[in-house]
Amino acid sequence: PSNPNIIYATTDDGDLTRFNRMTRRARSINPYVRDILTGDILSGKVLAKQKYRFDWTSPIAVSPNDPNSIYIGADVVFHSTNGGRHWTVISPDLTRDVKAKQGPTGGPVTKDISGAETYDTIQSITLAPTNPHVIWVGTDDGWVWVSRHGGKHWTKVTPSGAPQWARVYHVTVSPFHAGTAFAAFDAHELGNNHPYVFRTDNYGRSWHRITRGLPDASVLVVRQDPNDASLLMAGTMQGLYYSQDGGRLWRPLHANLTTAAVFDLQFVKPLHSLVLATHGRGMWILDNLRPIEELTPVVARQPFHL
Repeated sequence: PSNPNIIYATTDDGDLTRFNRMTRRARSINPYVRDILTGDILSGKVLAKQKYRFDWTSPIAVSPNDPNSIYIGADVVFHSTNGGRHWTVISPDLTRDVKAKQGPTGGPVTKDISGAETYDTIQSITLAPTNPHVIWVGTDDGWVWVSRHGGKHWTKVTPSGAPQWARVYHVTVSPFHAGTAFAAFDAHELGNNHPYVFRTDNYGRSWHRITRGLPDASVLVVRQDPNDASLLMAGTMQGLYYSQDGGRLWRPLHANLTTAAVFDLQFVKPLHSLVLATHGRGMWILDNLRPIEELTPVVARQPFHL
């Protein structure tokens, strides 16, 4: 965020690359390569016996103030302060680590060893914009964690009522307060398509579910507008929804947006814009959020507003 010329990207199994737009040079900065990429093919180790487990799309987070401070999730959190040249493990295993779910899959002729079948991994890492020491983590087996000390100490803060084993695609943190976060649980692979979104305002000590008005479909991400603390956007398996009261009530936001699974979204604060990433239907941009940000109950009752 602090240097648009430095780009970090991951592919499967923690394969991490740093690209410099000015020099046009790219370099691999994988935190651990002994087992990943080769996996069961060459290393001969099933997932349960590998040192680290990386998700198919391993999450990364970059400090908003230092482009060389980067985090990547496996079953543990790795941190680098020099752009990926050296890495330090700053957490214990934050997953359930159930070995029975880490064996070979597929067959009987060939095995699934692409990395997509990897389980018990970190799915989400988010740094608090207002406090660089606060890190939020979500796992693909249903746990939520927070560290308020830059990774030195971790507390499991999974909401009660969250479905066991559901994927936590995103734990997002408020741009206004490091202790306010939103956790979305996707349980559709478990035969549960209900929406599960939780909000905390005290670093996970307590949560409340905020799903009124959402469709009966999995929610993948919720983020807070950096220009309006009361405005939330939710990406669901059935499109985009918004709340103007901090999550008490949700409404669909259509315009010309096609019905598609919204897997991620980002606000662009200076432009009052919203960018969506959908599954299979491309990227979408809402280039002016001001009408929604300004739509207060008072304005809604007026016949005309300028």
